[in-house]
Parts: sequence; C-alpha cells; structure tokens
Amino acid sequence: MYPEPKDPSILHLQADHRSSMVWEVGGGDNQRPRHRDPNNVKFPPLHPRMVPILQALRFDGVSRLSHIQIDWSLITALIERWRSETHSFQLPFGECTISLQDVRILLGLGIDGPAIFGFTSFEGGCDDYIQHVLGVKPGKEGMVGGRVKCTCLNKIFPSLPDDSSDLQLQRYTQSYLLQLIGGVLFTDHSGDQVHCMYIPLIKDFQSCAKLSWGSAVLAFLYRELCKPCRKDIEENVGCIILLQLWAWSRLPTLTPIPRGPSLNNEIIWGDLAGPHGLRNGYDASSGDTLSIVAYPFDTSWGEAYQMIR
Repeated sequence: MYPEPKDPSILHLQADHRSSMVWEVGGGDNQRPRHRDPNNVKFPPLHPRMVPILQALRFDGVSRLSHIQIDWSLITALIERWRSETHSFQLPFGECTISLQDVRILLGLGIDGPAIFGFTSFEGGCDDYIQHVLGVKPGKEGMVGGRVKCTCLNKIFPSLPDDSSDLQLQRYTQSYLLQLIGGVLFTDHSGDQVHCMYIPLIKDFQSCAKLSWGSAVLAFLYRELCKPCRKDIEENVGCIILLQLWAWSRLPTLTPIPRGPSLNNEIIWGDLAGPHGLRNGYDASSGDTLSIVAYPFDTSWGEAYQMIR
C-alpha cells in the first residue's frame, strides 16, 4: 500500500504530517488535550438564578456539556486524519469537516451576529480592568502576564449565595463565563488560565448575546487543529469537546456505550431541552486505546457518516 497521497500537489505537507509516523514507527502516543478536567478542577457551582442569563447568552448548552470526559485516543485518531491543506478530515470514504451547523446543534452556541474581536492590552493593566468589571483585583499572585488564573477566580467567587444581589449575580456569572471560555471553548497551552482579552466581551450581557460565539469557536478550532497534526506537537487545544461530540454524532460507530449517570443536572436545568450533544452526556465512555478507536476510521464507508437529526 502506498503510504502517501497519490497526488502530492494538494496534500503537500505529508512529510511533516503526524500520519507519516504510522508508516515510519507504527504510530505515536496519544496527544494531551488541553481541556478543563472536571475531576481535577471543578467549575464554580451553578445557581438556578444563572439559568435565564446563560440561556439568553446561548451559553447554557456549553455549560451542560462541560463535564463530559475527553477521550484522548479518539481525539488523537481524529487529528491524525486532519489535513491543514484542506481543513478537513481525510477518511476512507472521502473528506468531511465540522460546520457551523454542527456548532449550533451540538453546543447550542449562536452562529449569527457580529464577529468577535477585541484588545490584548488595557490602559492601567489587566488587573485594574478586572477590578473594574468583576469588582475585585486579583493581584500579582492571580495573574500570569495578560492572563488570570481560574483558581484565583474560584477563590474570589467560590459560590453564589441565595440572597445575593443582582450585581453579585452578574459578577459571579461573568467569572463562570470566563472559566467556560478559557477551559472549554478557547483552551490554550497555559492550562488553568484565561486571557483578559475575553473580559470586555462579557462585560455587557446584552452585547455578549449578540456576538457570533459559534463561528469564533469553530475558526479557533480549525486553526489549532492545523498545529497538532504535525509530528513534533504533543498537545492539542481549542474546543476539544466540539471535536469529540462531532465524531460521536457524525460517525456513530465511535459513539461510546453509555456508562454511569447522565451529566444533566436536573436540579439546575429542570426539564429544559438541551443541545444535541447532551444525548451523549454520561459520566464515562468506552474508548480507551488508540488502536481500538482508529480501527472504525480505517474500515468505515460513506454510509457510516450520519446527518444530525
């Protein structure tokens, strides 16, 4: 079998692509997804008063999906098949990729509205701006350059009292949103830190609700997938949960056997409908080795690809 593309004029980066390791040394180890692990660092507890705000911002779906465990083997197998030349996955039956429709249906994020942009520096410094928005200055121990530590946010806002004021509710929700943004939607190699450039975007909830968060998440993931598909990269970042839910929904042979209780918190969310991705919101999955996960990719045919219903 010829291990490289028959026509190198399009897939011209094969020499540096991670898939070449399969032919050279039999494959590599699992990559490490940079994603907020709910078992190690807990998200701030939700309060029922936050639900209407999260719904208005269209962040309720991401909030309900944030506790799904990431399958390292599945993510690695997907990255081995991602081509930065075409921004698509190369599978036995052809090419496929994640679309804005997938983002809207799987995560529930908005995909219309103004594009997201902002600033990376602030007059007076990031800590002063954080104090202006959240009411508390994190201090030097809570900052790393232009980033604020999520552990610092947890200490400042550990929980929301039942008798909290509207201002306390707003600031607690803003702290929670920052951790969703830095820990799920726009993860990077910094670990438990979130860049201060996102703070102006959540300062005003009415403006925040109008932004096209879904398109920004997808564009960021596209860019970041083009990095770990190279041989020399060991970590992957971006909205990894979107990548995993897309594979589970579009390629049902990869969907895990449900194990453990559902992650849907009925005390908080009641009977409110969740995003499509919540169908696989269980405490554990069945995929655990790269060879087992990769096998369905290499044996699947076109009829295995599913439209989301």
